[in-house]
Amino acid sequence: MNLEQAGKIVSLIIDVWPSFLNGREPEGTVRIWQRLFAEDEYQTVGQALYAYISMDNKGFPPSPGQIRALMADLAAEQSGEMTESEAWALVDKATRRGAYNSEEEFAKLPPTIQRCVGDPKQLKAWSQLEEDEVQTVIASNFKRSYRTITEKQSKYAALPQSLRDKLPGLASIGLMPYERKALPPQEKPEIIPTEAPARSTLPDWMIAGMKELEHANV
Repeated sequence: MNLEQAGKIVSLIIDVWPSFLNGREPEGTVRIWQRLFAEDEYQTVGQALYAYISMDNKGFPPSPGQIRALMADLAAEQSGEMTESEAWALVDKATRRGAYNSEEEFAKLPPTIQRCVGDPKQLKAWSQLEEDEVQTVIASNFKRSYRTITEKQSKYAALPQSLRDKLPGLASIGLMPYERKALPPQEKPEIIPTEAPARSTLPDWMIAGMKELEHANV
């Protein structure tokens, strides 16, 4: 998303929530949004914003993080990601055949489900349990594990690509780190106090973007 497109996004937010700027400089706000979504498609950001607008019932404008989370949710929905019940159905089927073909059945499962199950030996062990236990205790534990992993994958997918590239080892497993080390003191950016900018009116180019949005879909 380029600077002009970021201006249209911010303009739409201002149009819906007039108090969004709250004394902040319009140009600076646009630059921040552009930098945060520089690697994302304008249409994708716009779809997430419209989704937020349609679902908001509290009257507060979105933060960049909320828009990025919605982008991840929309992407998961469009990709046809399995629900936990659908994932368990595959495991249940594999378990029923796992007494003698556990390795073959395990290999058929998608990577995320394999991660939840563990290994072929687990499928074989489950195949030897009573049906009631498999459909209650085992199913419940699996669904909880699947939900946890897919939620972490969604959070990871929501990060900008440049940030994901700086998190070694995570792309291969699709998980967020449990903890992050603080930056060394010399790498922390210096914060220089500045006077609060005076409230300014919207620039002409932003007003033009707002008018354009009134007659076109993002």
